[in-house]
Formats: sequence, structure tokens, C-alpha cells
Amino acid sequence: MAIYYVSKAGNDSNAGTSKSAPMLTIAKAIASASQDDTVEILDQGTYDEGDLTVNYNGLTFTHTASHLGRAKIDATGETNVFHFSDVTGTTIRGLEVYGCSNYALHNQSQTQRTFHITGCFFHNINKLTGWAIEGNGVSDPATIFESVIYGDNQGNYSAPILVNGQLYVRNSFITASTDGYVIKNYAGANTTASFSTFINRHASTTYPVVQASKIINCIVSGTSANLKGIACDDGNHSYNLVDVAGTDFRLLADGADGSAGTGDLTASAPLFVDGDAIGPGSSIVGSYYLQASSPAVGAGATYNSIDIDISGTTRPQNSAFDIGCFEYISADPTWGSYGSQSYPEFSENFTINAYHNLTSNYKLSYSNNPGQVPFFLGIRGPTSLRKNRSYVVTEGDPSQITGSS
Repeated sequence: MAIYYVSKAGNDSNAGTSKSAPMLTIAKAIASASQDDTVEILDQGTYDEGDLTVNYNGLTFTHTASHLGRAKIDATGETNVFHFSDVTGTTIRGLEVYGCSNYALHNQSQTQRTFHITGCFFHNINKLTGWAIEGNGVSDPATIFESVIYGDNQGNYSAPILVNGQLYVRNSFITASTDGYVIKNYAGANTTASFSTFINRHASTTYPVVQASKIINCIVSGTSANLKGIACDDGNHSYNLVDVAGTDFRLLADGADGSAGTGDLTASAPLFVDGDAIGPGSSIVGSYYLQASSPAVGAGATYNSIDIDISGTTRPQNSAFDIGCFEYISADPTWGSYGSQSYPEFSENFTINAYHNLTSNYKLSYSNNPGQVPFFLGIRGPTSLRKNRSYVVTEGDPSQITGSS
């Protein structure tokens, strides 16, 4: 399992097997890689590449953890960003991907079974995948974790995320303008979504926003007058906030009207910071933080040992979990005289600030952890303390955050 390094300061004549002598292009690194290898991008540069063909199972594309933010793949002028042959197990971490005219991930055969997206930002794309997402079984589903997908396929019934196998979505913000589902659980698929926010920006669609086998702790909304909310059998959805003008719940089995499940909230707006900010642009997500008075605050439930939100903030911040991809953070005036990190968690260029190095002396709230005290940063390095707890950021994978004891 080799690692091939890529940098804007590199050269494709290099072997790319050391950080000191990286390759220049992702395409060259892919051509050199084989099964279970890693292509690691060392800088935040923009790579004007597309139709990158993946012919081996288990390839990983990742960006080194950095205070600079994500590396970018700009496929403007290309049909697809990645093009997969009959492979499985592709992993994409910590990248910004945009600009293709068709699909971000084009799997020419539905046997492209499993992929994993973590800590990524996809935008200015038609659909996420060219064919339906597959999966190797319920114990090994395709995954979308802690990511933002901003898709457009105006007037196209086929969903930007079409599932024909197994998919698990967690802590993600997914929005599209589609005359259809944002996520469609197709042909007996097994789709689970938790702690995520789904918005359909289409002006007149009548379909449900999300069709899934199980959905919990999610915000589901849109603007169409006849938009429906969740298509999921009764008993398989709970603790969701549904804000649509049409039917809130439909049964997955036969399309009949369903009913609210345990903890589901309807007929109330989620009260985003700016709920009218539905439109193009990366800064949209910052508008979808929750206000303090949002009914989603404290209305969620623990699920699957998830203890962070999309940006690494600890869940829960208060006595109970919040619904949606963002956990509400209350202000703490006690520490007003000390430096603080950028807020909100996403900057305008869509860097996740949770992965930034701290830039000043920093004092943490002790409301949940009375033993914490002010600390001096000293040498710049990975964030050591954040949001009332300590974190470990794995080098090469800015999306994997694990709480330390």
C-alpha cells in the first residue's frame, strides 16, 4: 500500500513516493497507483483536472490536515471529475470538488459498489454519481460523512444521489434544485441518514425531499408549495424536523401518506440564521446554523455513538442533542477578553475552521468541563483543545476527529 504525494510545487517526473519530491498532477499519481494505494495532496492548491480514471479497488484520495483548508479539484470544462471502472472501496477525504458538466463521481457500471466521502465539499455539479450508489452490504455501506454536497439538476427527475444498494449519510448538508428527490432510495436500497440537513431548492417539485430506509435527527425542508418531506415507512423515522408545504411523511412501501414518528416535529420552521439564503455559492451553509430559539435545539436523540457535528463541535452542547448537521453553540461571555477562533465553523471560502491551528492564547468554557484552564499555544500545530474537549486530528485526514479521554 504505497502513498503517492502531489503538490503544486511538484513535478510529474518525480516518483512521488516522498513528500520532498511530489508529483505535480493527480492524474499522474493515479497512473502510478495500484490497489489500496493513497494519493495524498500536500497543499491547498487548485488542480485543474477532470475525468480522472480510477481502475483499482481501494484507492484513497486525501488532503493533508492543514490550517490552510482543502485542496481543490476544478473540473471546469470536463464532463466528470472522477471516472470509475469496475472498482470498489474508493475513499475521498478533505477535498473540494467542483466544476464538471455532468457527474462528480461517474461510475459507468453499477458494480462500482462502495465509496466513502468524508470532510468534503462538492459544488457546481449536476449529480454526485452517474449511476446508482451501490454497497457491499448493510455492514459495509457506501458513506457520506461530515460533508457538504451542493448539487443542481433543475427539472431532472433523477435524484442527484440515487441509491441502489446501501448508503449511510451522517452529519452532512445536502441541497439540490431537482424536480425529484434529493436522495432517492431506489430498487430496494438500504439508506440511513442521521444528523443531517436536506434542502430541495426547486420551485415547483412535488416529490419528497428524502427517500430512505431510516432517517433520524435530520432537518428536511424546501420552498415548493407542494413539496413533500420524508418518504420512509412509519417506525423507521424519528426526531426529525420536517418543514414542507405538502405532506410531511410518505410510506416507502406503497407511497401512501404516513404519520409522524417518535420525536418528529412538523408545522414549525427550523429557524436557521438565514433561512432565505437558498441559492448558489459556498457561503450558503453558514446561513443554516440554528438560532437559539430553533425548535431543533435540544430536540434530537442520541444515535449510533455520534458525538460531533459536521464541523467537529461536540454533541450535545447542552443537555440534549440538536437536530440537523449543526449543533447550536451558545455564547459564553465569561471568556470575552481572550482570543477566539474564527466563527462560524465554516469560513466564507468554505474552510472548516475546526481543523485550523489556533492563532492566539485561548481560554475554553468550563461549563461542561470545570477542570479546564487557560493555556498558551506556543508552537503552531494541530489544534489540541477545542469546544470543551480535546481532539486528535489524524495526519493526512482532516476529516477524522476522535475525542480523547
